[in-house]
Amino acid sequence: GDLALRGNYATLDDNGAIIDRRAGRHIEKNDAEGIAREIEQQVKFSHPNTEVVVAP
Repeated sequence: GDLALRGNYATLDDNGAIIDRRAGRHIEKNDAEGIAREIEQQVKFSHPNTEVVVAP
């Protein structure tokens, strides 16, 4: 089966606390795509037949 999640990019302060839950309400497309690619590369599941797709 499929699993779908939704999230927002957020702005963190130097201590890692969320200071803006919507990343300043605007994030450049190139930045969003780069973050999405990084998430795809970092998220791993233990089952071999899984795929992570992140769309900005």
